[in-house]
Amino acid sequence: MLKKLRNLAPSRVKKQLVESLILSKLDYASTVFYPLPLCQLKRLQRVQNVCAGYVLGRYAREADSLQLGWLPLIEVEVISYYSAYSRHYISTIGT
Repeated sequence: MLKKLRNLAPSRVKKQLVESLILSKLDYASTVFYPLPLCQLKRLQRVQNVCAGYVLGRYAREADSLQLGWLPLIEVEVISYYSAYSRHYISTIGT
């Protein structure tokens, strides 16, 4: 589906498709499988870079992901770990 829309859809539509179909799975995976080895994080980052390239219509790097408003996966993983830890800490204090 994404391949067929490559040249037809505007970048806004392609960005929404990528965020809903692919990046949501990457965010979930980085949260569930924390901590990942660096080599696997780099693979996931490459997937995110390919998604950015699809949206922008050219080869993309990590800076292009930032331009689209997507955090690098290493930062997302650290943020999700600390937010899960803080939720656990707050729930233990409340009991």
